[in-house]
Amino acid sequence: MSRREISTDNLQFGMSLLHGWVRMLEWLLYFAYILYYQSRSGKLEEKASIQREFRERCGLIVDQPIPGFSNVISGNIAGRLFQNPELCAEIINIDRD
Repeated sequence: MSRREISTDNLQFGMSLLHGWVRMLEWLLYFAYILYYQSRSGKLEEKASIQREFRERCGLIVDQPIPGFSNVISGNIAGRLFQNPELCAEIINIDRD
């Protein structure tokens, strides 16, 4: 790959944030579950509680398999959540900053 010539025509579109949003949301959810587990003993209950909060307050299914999709968190879901970081941080119970 390092010897392959790079076409600068492909760089005119910029970098897509779509995959960055997906990975960031996965990371935030993972650490929200772990932080809760370290302070209490009900990891599965908290995971379900966070998923329920996202569904009720945002109308979004997070960190659950969606029929017909290969990924449990899509770019559209992550993008919608990061449009309202205050609500996302409140549900996950982390500091917005």
